[in-house]
Parts: sequence; C-alpha cells; structure tokens
Amino acid sequence: MNFVKKNNIPVVIAHIMFWLVLIASPLHFNTMLLGFPIALTRTIIPASALILIAYGNHLFVIRQLFRRKGFTWYYPFIAYALLLPIAFLFIKNAFNIANVITNIEVSLVIELKQHGEIVKTDRSTSDFPRSIIGFITIFVLFISSLYSLALEFIQRDRQEIKLKAANLKNELKLLRHQINPHFLFNAMNNLYAIVQLKPEKAGEFVLKLSDMLRYVTYDCQNDKVSISKEINYLNNYVYFQKWRDQNFQDIHLDMDSSLYNLEIEPMLLIPFVENAFKHSYNQDTNCKRWVKISLHNEHNTLVFEVHNSISQCNTQEEVPDEYMGIGIDNVQKRLDLLYQDKYQLQIEKDTRSFLIKLMIQLT
Repeated sequence: MNFVKKNNIPVVIAHIMFWLVLIASPLHFNTMLLGFPIALTRTIIPASALILIAYGNHLFVIRQLFRRKGFTWYYPFIAYALLLPIAFLFIKNAFNIANVITNIEVSLVIELKQHGEIVKTDRSTSDFPRSIIGFITIFVLFISSLYSLALEFIQRDRQEIKLKAANLKNELKLLRHQINPHFLFNAMNNLYAIVQLKPEKAGEFVLKLSDMLRYVTYDCQNDKVSISKEINYLNNYVYFQKWRDQNFQDIHLDMDSSLYNLEIEPMLLIPFVENAFKHSYNQDTNCKRWVKISLHNEHNTLVFEVHNSISQCNTQEEVPDEYMGIGIDNVQKRLDLLYQDKYQLQIEKDTRSFLIKLMIQLT
C-alpha cells in the first residue's frame, strides 16, 4: 500500500491483484443473480469504499500514530474508537448508494425447514445486515493495519541497518586516518637513522620506502587488499628495522605463499609487528632481542603469530617514539567492526616473551 516510493511497480501490481481477487467472488455471485452490468455497479461502489478506508487507515492513521513523537500505546484505542463507527457508516452508505443506483434492495433471508417444508422465514429489517457490514469494517481495518504496521517495522529495521552501516563506515574512516600520519612519522625517522648508518644504500632505502608509501596512500584506500601486498609491506618494514637497529640478533619471518590469492583489510597486521619491536626494544646491546613472525593458511583461515622477547632493562616510557605503533586497541576495534564473530585474538605474556595469535576466517 506504499505508493510514495517511485519505481515500485511490483508492489502496485500485487495490490491490484489483491483487490481483484477480493471482489471476484461477490462479482460472480451478483452476476449470477442480477446480470453483469448491475453486478458490476453493486460490486464496484462498496469495493471503492473499502479501498478508501483501507488506504486511509494505512496512509494517515497508522503513520500518524506510529511516527509522531511522544507516542503512547493508548493512542490506537482512541483512534479506532472514533474510526470504527465512521468506517461502518461509510460502508453502509456505500451499499445504500448501490441500492439507489441499481434500484435493487438486497437483504439477508433465512429460511428454516422441517421435513422439507418451510416453517419460518426471517428477512432482515435493513437493506443489508448490519452484522455483515460490521464484520467487513473490522476485517478491512484489521488487514490494512496489519499490513501498515509490518511496513513500518520493516522500514525502521532498514533505517537502523543503514544508520549502523553509516556509523561503521565513519568509524572505520577515523581508525584508518590514524594510519597515514603514523606511517609518515615512523618512515622519516627510520630513513634518517638508516641513511646515517649506510649512506651508500640510500637509493635502495628510498625505493623501498616509496613502495611502502604507495601501499599506504593508494592501496589502503580500498576496503580489501591482496594479502601479498600486506606481506610485502611487512617484509619492507622488517627490512628497515634490521638496518636501523643492529642489536636484533634474530628476526625470523615465515610467510605462506598459499595466502597470496586471499584478501584482507589493509594495514591490519602491521600494528602487531610494530608492537613486537616496541616491547623488545633495549638499549643494552648485551640483551638478546628476537622477533618471530609467521603467517599461514589453515582451511582458508589466516593464522598470524607474532612472538617477541620482552626487554628486561627498559620501561615502556624509555622506548623511542619511532617504535610506537597505532596500538592494539585500534586494531581490535577494526577487527570487531570488520570480522565480528569471524576472528580470534589470543594474547599471552610472561616475564620474557610476548605472543599474539590472530585467526581470521577470510571466506
């Protein structure tokens, strides 16, 4: 019954078919008794009254009741206490108009028979029995109200879904906007430190840095990226860390090539690697530092593990800014938004090591 929306032809056709089916039976019955022209008149006039009541109830009563602010549940009782008698009189007058136009009065006749003989005949005192008009009125209001309420609840659900989707999209934008400034800050610090150590490799470093910048600037604007690009970014990041910090004695990477055809949310894995380098940072060259990174595929489930040593000599406040990442909290928020009920994040920590295990179902 919602004609406000454009290009809603299937719904309009469904409504037309509903009313045609509804009037088919009385039209056929009247045609058998009175002939088609009279039957058509006597059917169309009451049916028009029913249609006006049904759509009036849908478009005005239900909408005004459930879309107004400060709705309370006693409003429908008041509304229908007024609407029922009005609708009843409207339909009754429609039958009377049909009687006047066709010059035919139809009433309900009840005959009681005993042993095949009529013993009593009752004829209704009205042109059309009020009980039947009352039943028709209640039926039309009930069906139109039920349909209208269903549409209202469906529309509200859709609005809630759209609102949640918009909020999710905005939140993701805010989380992603934290990535680019952080990347540029760390990249410039790393490049400066490496060039000081190995000036002859400046060209190679700049090329790798431009590759990382291209990924962050362009590829990360997409909702999903190939895992191969994410892995390439991780490899470049680790490459920089090896050159800029000679105290690392062991950095191990194990990447499964079978993952390359899958896709993932961009910049989702790097914060865990940054976190590993942050927690293992130590100014003391005698302290052994290590980071182990593995990424493999288990039945289309990405399993990402980062295991690193924990510095025994430093506090977190002593770690240089370039080791600071966007934080695990940021990543967890993105995981909740994008992979809800499709991921598991395990964090284990003891006095000597820190382990993160992330499992994401990608299909």
